[in-house]
Amino acid sequence: MVSSRPLLLSIALLASSAESGLAQQKPNGSAKPVCASIDAKTMRRLNLDPKLSALRLGEMPCESLERLAQIFKQAIPEPGTKRASLIAKPAVADLQSANAKMTPGKPADSGPQHGTAAYAQENAQRFFVRQSALDSFYYLYPALPKDDGTSSASSASKALGASVSYTNDEFAKTQVVTIQGYTSYVVARDLAIFPPEGSTSPYISKWAIAPWLSASGTLNEPPSPKEKSALQFGGDVQFEVSHLGPFSVQDFRLAPYIQTDFRGLARIDGFDALWEPYLLSVLLGGADHAILNDFMFFYWRLIAEADIKHVDIAGETNFLSHHDYDWLGATLQAKISLFPNSPNQNLAGRIYLSESFAFFENAASPQRIEQFISEIGYNLSTDGSSSISLQYTNGTDKATLVNSRQYKAQFNYKM
Repeated sequence: MVSSRPLLLSIALLASSAESGLAQQKPNGSAKPVCASIDAKTMRRLNLDPKLSALRLGEMPCESLERLAQIFKQAIPEPGTKRASLIAKPAVADLQSANAKMTPGKPADSGPQHGTAAYAQENAQRFFVRQSALDSFYYLYPALPKDDGTSSASSASKALGASVSYTNDEFAKTQVVTIQGYTSYVVARDLAIFPPEGSTSPYISKWAIAPWLSASGTLNEPPSPKEKSALQFGGDVQFEVSHLGPFSVQDFRLAPYIQTDFRGLARIDGFDALWEPYLLSVLLGGADHAILNDFMFFYWRLIAEADIKHVDIAGETNFLSHHDYDWLGATLQAKISLFPNSPNQNLAGRIYLSESFAFFENAASPQRIEQFISEIGYNLSTDGSSSISLQYTNGTDKATLVNSRQYKAQFNYKM
């Protein structure tokens, strides 16, 4: 964010003085600034943001509004887009914080500003709940907490959530639990690494370390021969590399793990490595603007993967005991969010569609697996932490070698 601390403090002082009579009055006594320099479109864009609206823009003096609009224009060329809103919210939070802390003759707190790498380093999300490891790269791009302690939608709204279902059949006297989830906790990271001045050589610009747990499959009571599951425990080392090749940045994940099943029978050792490139000019890995006239926000992902594992005891999986599996392949994903800039809070970024196709070859033996997953859902919360969705799966799960074709309606949780 390009706005400076002095500028934000100036806005805070001007905003606080609005109630002291700096605003001009309409004949009926209500405050209304005269700001010929701010066009109606920009004013509408400012009012779309709930935190900006909470500052009672209509009562601000013209000079305050001009400076607030200037922050928008410097932060992003298209004020009012979703990215502009996310950039403006930290600026407003800083404005409110500075206004609350300032006393005559005493400077405001000089801690890290909202939206900066230093602030992210100190305050960013550490505990994650997602559907799979493909969403774990958000360690490096975490959501920043809001003033009320909740997290923003910058990562959760783009990810797929974990789900758990329970079925109790009283006639068949059976109980079934189905789990699909991935959880982790970042124990250390650095989000603010900079190269030597003037250097254009590749360098590691971010890194993170996190233990993780992944669960996928079903648990039946009484036990069923059809029951298959995978329970993985591992450590995750991630790093972002800048100035390497044609991509904006590239992310890498190195994750040794041990695997069993929900019964604790399987004995599997593995090592998983992921690589994801980013090139925003072709919407690869992400996008910073809405496309198709604000109807749809779209980007796509390419995640290359090498998953090497030795199966000692197959347990409740379809692997063969005393075999090696060297999976080499990739996952292609398309991420779509509808109505990203809608002023209607029940539509803005709530409806999402995720398409995923994974293909892998076993280098240890001639074997190929594929899996297609399609999910359409609706985010129940504005921060994207909960959703309901309909998911279609067709193909073979790499963690269990179970081949399935099924539809599933589910409630998802992500953070």
